[in-house]
Amino acid sequence: MEDGEASTEVQTVSAGVLPKAPNTDLKKLLFFKVYKRRWFVLLVLCLLNCSNATIWLTFAPVADQSAQFLKVTLGEINWLSLVYMVVAIPLSFGTTWMLDTCGLRITLILGAWLNAFGALLRFFGTFTGPGPSSPYPIVMLGQTLGALAQPLIIFTPTKLAALWFPDHQRATANMIASMSNPLGILLASILSPMMAKTSADIPQL
Repeated sequence: MEDGEASTEVQTVSAGVLPKAPNTDLKKLLFFKVYKRRWFVLLVLCLLNCSNATIWLTFAPVADQSAQFLKVTLGEINWLSLVYMVVAIPLSFGTTWMLDTCGLRITLILGAWLNAFGALLRFFGTFTGPGPSSPYPIVMLGQTLGALAQPLIIFTPTKLAALWFPDHQRATANMIASMSNPLGILLASILSPMMAKTSADIPQL
């Protein structure tokens, strides 16, 4: 099989899962269909993983500027990152259930929407301009939505590799999807100090 071509590849099937019906075509159970678009699906997961990690740590490298702009303490800025840890612990169990029950597609779509709405809320919260009230609650709500999306995104690389890739590509696909999360953290750590020199630059960030 040439890489990227829609074709079939023989996979190992445990004898315990074979049906006992006499007329069953066992050849169909021993073939794994591979689609070209699996690399596009992998790219989508990588972008989701990277963007979610960037949202997670946007404010941490520029905590002083963020605290001044949002009119809160440094402890409250820390909670913008810690909320990811708090939400991830209970939601991890729900994510594993979703992947096994609802499937990869619904899990990723839900994670993508939560990630997008969280980013939009943060943007509108920081773009309200100077005023007497703090935009911190809106920004925190956006961070919380991003935190809800994180387990739905970071738990899926293994499942995606198992469902979309043949045996000899699964380790590579899993590695690429998993490494996009540290890449997002790296981008946040580099870009945030470059873009937010003062508190007035937070909306731009």
